[in-house]
Amino acid sequence: MSNSPRRGTPNEFHGRRRKALEFAANAELLFDERTGDADGKDTYVLLAVNAGMAAADAICIARIGEYNVGEDHRQAVHLLRRAGGPDAALSRLLGMKTKSAYGSDEVSTNQLRVARKTLETLMWALQNTLPPN
Repeated sequence: MSNSPRRGTPNEFHGRRRKALEFAANAELLFDERTGDADGKDTYVLLAVNAGMAAADAICIARIGEYNVGEDHRQAVHLLRRAGGPDAALSRLLGMKTKSAYGSDEVSTNQLRVARKTLETLMWALQNTLPPN
């Protein structure tokens, strides 16, 4: 698959926004507010990464009319920067993907909390982004 930006439609904005909200909501089901921890830390982080990528796509579609397509997520970070979105937050989440998906050790509670706070930043930006015309 190409790593080129693709023009985004209002329908794609709404689809990516819906997925971001769905992934984030499912991640939160794993989080225990009382302990500040989660059963399945790796699963939480993977859901957060997917939510963050979908949120970034929606933000980019709304603000610059295009979004990242492909496996090179650095392009998504670049596009989010162009869109004036929280590119550092997306980069931070993407940096956690390999350990949570492929590592033999579970992410730490501190890493989980960083992922949660980082996801909140991206979701706040999404909630404050108007849909494209």
